[in-house]
Amino acid sequence: MKISNKEKTIFPLLVVVLLLVSVYFWYSMRNSQKDLENSIAYVEGLEKLTGISRLGSTHEHADLKIYVDSIPVDLSQQKYQLKSKFIHVEDGDGDVIHKHAKGVTLGMFFRTIGIEFKKNCLTIDDKKYCNSGNKKRLKNLRIMNLNLSIKY
Repeated sequence: MKISNKEKTIFPLLVVVLLLVSVYFWYSMRNSQKDLENSIAYVEGLEKLTGISRLGSTHEHADLKIYVDSIPVDLSQQKYQLKSKFIHVEDGDGDVIHKHAKGVTLGMFFRTIGIEFKKNCLTIDDKKYCNSGNKKRLKNLRIMNLNLSIKY
């Protein structure tokens, strides 16, 4: 079988293209491995700095109810749902906190949904509610079945 001139020119070109593609994939895989190693080191560094473990390091639930002037705060509203993958309320249920990483604090949960505690005050949706004198607007914050601490 005789090889034509056209085939003689295409064959070396195909070899060069295959070689270039192979080098490209080898280089990409090498860099992907480095990126993965850097990502793991980054996550491990963040764990050490923040005390928060990887997502999925725990799965805990707690019952929560906040009352202001004896009226419950409705955390089942969409604006409070799934604001963090680490700790949140979900599925239209505002009474159960879901914690998905060790080291996550209750303060982090409140910050993700825009609630702020300061001394005798609670701020929700830019409204400030404070205890003063005999007027106790904030009573009975109950959190059950979850190992969380309030840290800011």
